Amino acid sequence: MHETYEGLLNLLVFTGGVAGMCAVLYLIAYMIKPNMPNPVKNSTYECGEDVVGEPHGQYSFQYMIYAILFLAFDVVSMFIFAWASSKSAISGSILLITLLFIGILSAASIYAINLIKEVKL
Repeated sequence: MHETYEGLLNLLVFTGGVAGMCAVLYLIAYMIKPNMPNPVKNSTYECGEDVVGEPHGQYSFQYMIYAILFLAFDVVSMFIFAWASSKSAISGSILLITLLFIGILSAASIYAINLIKEVKL
């Protein structure tokens, strides 16, 4: 068998084994769990205190946008760090393209932050 197909076959067998083991363990846990519902178990538990007010609060999407921007720059910074720490020679054109990419991302993030401040999502 070709090496590529052998590696793929190993991956498929491993994935199938993991999926099968997850299914078996989930089924065993489902079969042996105790099932005795009562009002106390079905009530909302909040640090040992009774719930006061509505359980759902209003959240601003502004924080979610900040989180998305953080994740985008976090992933980009990992790739740039890996590129910068590589042992290969860095030519001037690659450096220029990388700096242009960082500049575009910075401009986009400044635009997004200013848009958030103006709109107050």
